[in-house]
Formats: sequence, C-alpha cells, structure tokens
Amino acid sequence: MDLFQPDEIPSQDNELTLICSCPKCSAKIELALTQIAEDATSHDCPACKTRFVLTRELFARRANRKAGEINCALCGGQLDHSQHCPSCKALYPDYFAAELPDAAKKRARKNRDLFGSLKNFSFEWRSSSAASTDYKPVLMDSEPWQETAGWKKKNIVMTASAVVIIVLIALGVSFYKHAKAKQEYAASYVLALYGIKMGTDLGLKVCGKLSADWTARSASGQSAPPSISVDDENHLNTIKAKTDTYVQKLNNPPKAFAESNEKLLKLNGLFTTLHAAALKPSGTVTNFVSLTQKTENDFKTVAAEFKKDLPAELSDELKIAKAKYKGLSDF
Repeated sequence: MDLFQPDEIPSQDNELTLICSCPKCSAKIELALTQIAEDATSHDCPACKTRFVLTRELFARRANRKAGEINCALCGGQLDHSQHCPSCKALYPDYFAAELPDAAKKRARKNRDLFGSLKNFSFEWRSSSAASTDYKPVLMDSEPWQETAGWKKKNIVMTASAVVIIVLIALGVSFYKHAKAKQEYAASYVLALYGIKMGTDLGLKVCGKLSADWTARSASGQSAPPSISVDDENHLNTIKAKTDTYVQKLNNPPKAFAESNEKLLKLNGLFTTLHAAALKPSGTVTNFVSLTQKTENDFKTVAAEFKKDLPAELSDELKIAKAKYKGLSDF
C-alpha cells in the first residue's frame, strides 16, 4: 500500500523551464524560469542571434495573443485557450510572450498612450468646430439653467458609463473569486477522499489481522482482545491526521458542491469508526468481526452513491487524482 503523499514537496533539482519560439526564425529556445525577470528581460536567439524580449503580462490581455505562443509564468508550460494552465492547472495565470524589441516598444507605447488619454480626459463641453471655439452664449437672467445644461448632460452620461464599468469590474472580480474558490475546494476535496480511502483500506487490513489473532486467542481460552502493532498504529494515525487537515478545509463548501460534501463526510464518518475500532478493539471477537464487516459494507454502499451525480469540477479532479495516486485507482 502506498504512503500518503500529497504534502510532499518536489525536489529542487526539477528546475522549471520555459520553451518559447524566436519571433524571427521560430527556433525553439529553452530558458530556466529563474533566468527571467519579473516584468521583462532580453535574450539572444542561439540560432539566428536575434535579440528578443520576454514580456510578462496579465491573463486579461491574452485575448491579443495566439494560443501556443505564450507560456505560463508559474511553470513555463504553453497555454491554450483554456482559463487555466494545462501543465500546472493554475487558474488565470500570468504569461510570458516573446517579441522583437520594436514590437514590445510599440505595444508599451500604445498602452501608455491609451492610459495617458484617459488621464487627460476632460469633462468640458467643447465644439468640434474651430470657428465656434470662442463662442460663449449670452444668457438671460430668467434662464440660468441653460449655462449648465450641456455640462449636466455630459456628466450624466459619464457617470452612467463609470457605474457600468464599476459593475462589470465587480462582476469579473466576483466570478474570478468564485472560480478560484471552487478550484481550491476541488483540490482539498480529492485529497481528503484520498486519505479516507487509504485509511479505510489500512483499517480493514489491520482489523482483519486483529480478528484472526483474537479468534486464535479465544480458541486457547484467552478472552482479552489483542493489541495493534506500533507500526500499524503510527501509520493509521498519520493518515488520520493528514485526512483531518483536508476535511477541515471543506467547511462552507460552494453551493454547487453541498451534496457531494455531505457524501464525503459520511465516508469520513465510517473511516473514523473503523479507525477507532482498530486502535482499541473491545467487546467480543464476534462483535468486533460484525462491526468490521458492517463498516466495510456501508463504506461500499456510500462510495457507490458518492460517484453518482458528481459535479464536473470534482469529477475532473478525481480523474487526475486516480492517475496520480495509486490508492485511488480502484475507487
């Protein structure tokens, strides 16, 4: 049985690399992520000796980039049209793009001009005709509203536009936070399930050994229950502690995952019952065997229900975990 491994940290020897294409000759260039500055850095193509720039940009600007020509800023893998990185599964990752220096400067100038024009934007009402630039109407004292009518109309339009923009930004931020919360929940959910499955399998194995030992003792006239071995006890407690850590992260699940969360907690309850029985067997050997068998059957029943109507996000995460963790392969 493989050990519980989700908390293991990758070795520092596995340095993350980024493979980009030269913007002039399209040669493949491999760079270590540690060699790339936070904002932008210059490099020479080893094939054509052309100097190019690697620029880091936010996920929101990737609409202007072709898929396959940009790389995740977290792991260096190529990005496609998905909202997450296919390699490291990061949601809305920043990315690096290789450009010729002139193209990078042009893009930077365009962004600077855009924000500069917004900064200097004025709310004054001005005519587009040069001939009417100096015209100022003479107003009657009885009509003071005419002096500010144009400005008020302009102000109302700009205020409404600002409100719409703020609402759209708020909706975007809310959507991003909701999607990120669901992604983080799905990751903790699968790791909690992994611990429950591993702990249950080990608990059944330990209870099986205790039942056999207890039966042999009873045949020789010894009624006291046997004790679990130190290695088995340590192994069971390690799995239980790590599983509890992930289960605690599942409090207040997203609404779409509420039903699946309840099913997982049922499995965890059965695992907890089996864990307690394995650590401190009590009663008679007949009752102990019955408890073990009932817990195993209940676990299989709940597990079968668990797999029904599993939300797509959890189902996808479970498929990845099955391929990664041996203990989940037969779940």
